[in-house]
Amino acid sequence: MKIVLILLLFFLNSLSADKWENRPNTKIDQTAHIEWQDTSVIESTDLKWELAKKYCEGLHIGEKDDWRLPRKKELLGLAHDMQGQKKFQHLQHRVFWAIEEDSEDPVNSWAVYSANGHLSSNDKCDENAVICVRAHYEK
Repeated sequence: MKIVLILLLFFLNSLSADKWENRPNTKIDQTAHIEWQDTSVIESTDLKWELAKKYCEGLHIGEKDDWRLPRKKELLGLAHDMQGQKKFQHLQHRVFWAIEEDSEDPVNSWAVYSANGHLSSNDKCDENAVICVRAHYEK
């Protein structure tokens, strides 16, 4: 039984490792078709929610300009993919803004802690970390 569990864990880790593509300044989750920003800016930039949205909308990496804040589902997926997180050069355990607003409290938006996937509703005037994403369907 122990051997089966070890083999299963090894197999799942290898699947996670294969799904990530390394590009200059970005990482691509080929399963979710999402390209993630991986620049030094994500290590130290904390912005209010509106400024975070504008930052992503104005971002240009590799001639791509269709960046946005990630959805909370996307951030949660990254937070629970420890092998995927290791592929990033600049990703640190921080609280990152999600693009969705809290429908029950319009002054708040959702944020996710990348270390464990803790989801919280934060005041949009608070400052949180920013990482940008874009849809990626190129071959």
